Amino acid sequence: RDAIRRLSNGVSWKSSGKTTDANRGTGNGVPMKCSPLAALHLSPVGTNSFNFHQMCVDYSAITHYTKMSAQACICHVQAMIYCLQKSPSEFNDTDFLEIVSDRVWMDQDEGKFDVAHLNNTEDDLEYRMTDLYRIRGELPSMTQEQIISNIGNGSCYVYDSLPFSYAWFIKDPHSFQILQ
Repeated sequence: RDAIRRLSNGVSWKSSGKTTDANRGTGNGVPMKCSPLAALHLSPVGTNSFNFHQMCVDYSAITHYTKMSAQACICHVQAMIYCLQKSPSEFNDTDFLEIVSDRVWMDQDEGKFDVAHLNNTEDDLEYRMTDLYRIRGELPSMTQEQIISNIGNGSCYVYDSLPFSYAWFIKDPHSFQILQ
C-alpha cells in the first residue's frame, strides 16, 4: 500500500518500492500479482522483444524492493509458464520443482538479470526452493500438518509461503481440493 501511495504521489516506479523498514518487501504481494507476466511471455509480443527476467525484477521492485521479491517473481513466473505450457497429462512434478529451484538462479549467474540494486534480506529463497526439491519425493505422502511444519509453520513470509504453496500443489497437482 505504501508503494502504491508513493506511485500515486508521483514517485517513479523505479523507486516506489524502496523502504527503510527491514521487514518490508518480503511478503506474498509479488507472487500474487506476477502471474500475468507468464501469459505476456508466452504471447507473440513477449517472445523476444525485451529482457524478460529483468522485467520481472523491475516489476517486483515497484512494490517490493528486495532481492528475495525478485527471486519470488522470477520463480513464480517460471512456474506459471511451465504450467501454461503443459497439459495435465504432461505435467511432471520433478520438472516443475527443478524449474523453481534451479533454473532461475543459473540465469542470474549468466547475467540475464541484475538484482544488485535491490535490498538484501536475511534469507535467500534459493535455499528454501532447493530444500523443497530435495523433499519432492516425500510430498505426496506428507500430511497437511507435516508440510506446514516442514515449511515455515504457515507463515505469510514469502520465504515460507511460496515453497509451501508449491509443496501443497505437488502433493496432488490434479486435485481441485488442493486449490481449495
